Amino acid sequence: MKSLLSTLLIPVVLALPIVASAQPTVGNCQYGNQTVSSVLCFGTADLEGTNVTGDVKVFGPLTMHGATVNKVTVMGELNSSDSTAKGPVSVYGPIFANTSTFDKDVFSATNYMQMQASKTNGNVTIKSSSQQGVLDMSNGSLVTGNVDFSAQSGVVKLDGSSHVDGNIINKAK
Repeated sequence: MKSLLSTLLIPVVLALPIVASAQPTVGNCQYGNQTVSSVLCFGTADLEGTNVTGDVKVFGPLTMHGATVNKVTVMGELNSSDSTAKGPVSVYGPIFANTSTFDKDVFSATNYMQMQASKTNGNVTIKSSSQQGVLDMSNGSLVTGNVDFSAQSGVVKLDGSSHVDGNIINKAK
């Protein structure tokens, strides 16, 4: 019986670190060219060439360069360059995207979002609480869905190479 228990427990004990979730990090969270299961950061986060297989949650600003992530939640500014977000993105602050792709919907509680040579394969919702929201698109940027200004009315600024496939919706009264 003792031999049977030790045979059953060893694989379980060895497998625990593989399925455990990431521990939160406080301060400056720096990730390099590596694959991690998830990111939970209370402070500034930098993903430089990082592949995140799970969720990214940052309570502070997030900078991504050459990163591939899934679902993203940021309580601060998002700066994304040469990166891909495969899941939905929620940012409670401004978004600055340069040569980045968002494969799902993007939500931003901000007055300003900038897309340069970037693509959103879904809807963009901008919830500006105090003034007119702006989505500034240039260098061949594309939103395949709608742009929804959900709180205050807003404007989409487009250069000649950028466009929105869906509708621009202003829900403000």
